[in-house]
Amino acid sequence: MAAAILAIALGAAAASALVARGSREIAPADPGRVHIAAVTVEPIAETKPVPRSGDAADDPAIWVHPDDPARSKIIATNKDGGIAVYDLHGRQLQYLAHAGSTTSTFPPSSHWGRRRVTLVAASNRTRDTVALFRVDQRTRRLAAIGSFKTGINVYGLCMYHSSATRDVHIFINSDGGRGTFEQYRVRARGNRVAARLVRSFDVGSEAEGCVADDALGDLYIAEEDRGIWKYGAEPSAGAARSLVDSTGADGHLRPDVEGLALAEGRDGTGHLIASSQGDDMFAVYRREGDNEYVGSFRIGAAGGIDDVEQTDGIAITTTGLGDRFPHGVFVAHDGRNGREHQNYMLVPWRPLW
Repeated sequence: MAAAILAIALGAAAASALVARGSREIAPADPGRVHIAAVTVEPIAETKPVPRSGDAADDPAIWVHPDDPARSKIIATNKDGGIAVYDLHGRQLQYLAHAGSTTSTFPPSSHWGRRRVTLVAASNRTRDTVALFRVDQRTRRLAAIGSFKTGINVYGLCMYHSSATRDVHIFINSDGGRGTFEQYRVRARGNRVAARLVRSFDVGSEAEGCVADDALGDLYIAEEDRGIWKYGAEPSAGAARSLVDSTGADGHLRPDVEGLALAEGRDGTGHLIASSQGDDMFAVYRREGDNEYVGSFRIGAAGGIDDVEQTDGIAITTTGLGDRFPHGVFVAHDGRNGREHQNYMLVPWRPLW
């Protein structure tokens, strides 16, 4: 599987979990594992399938339109071919062919040179580079800015906007091995991208999704077979970390642990969400404190849209996006889409826990 690269939540509205239209149930667990109280939720839209067959889709990201949230869009990957842009009905607006790319978005408050823009980053696994784009607010399309070379075999990435220094950082992880991460500070230098390596560390084994909390300065990394780790996002944080949850007997995850996303609430509250691919569920934790486990949910079939299985990447915003998504939207990669190619599901976000 390719690493799950996630959108950073763009909103600040309080939210806790998804609207449940199904019933509460207890998900089956292996002997010696704790039982997980799960809720079934339903999608109301899905994107057009990606153009490639097989394990081709992976990581979604969300851009919130600053003036008309209902015109927000989903930026997602066809990891063997490029980047697709969809509206909130799942219709494709744009497709950029960049072989081996995965994506992540950055909030619109970031400055790039003298401009304030929304940045989109893509890892190109063919060239071991990171490409940057900006979102054109008028057309809702992506425009290329530039790229930089990394020192590793790139896999996936996530972005961080330091509240202390206002610098833009990109975390990029390696393909396989010890799960090596490199952290780059990126800045505009004329019409070019200037990237400086500021930190490198190993997770231990294959790493998947990552997400950074701009306000609290935390970095979360999913180690496929072991669980979720919490690091400091600043370059000075080094390799110190703590375990949020594990795939062990006392944990709430089943390998592979894949995508991570942050649902931002008010005053530093909110939730961390993880794709637990081994049981087709999504585990939810408190954003604040020691990231207490809250519960889990799965996405069921509804209205002619199939259920969600084998999820890699996920994304969320808690900003209201018009009448269809008044409390925000949760986007999940669907690894099994019947006879169709893989695609992405859109689920209304609403308080539950």
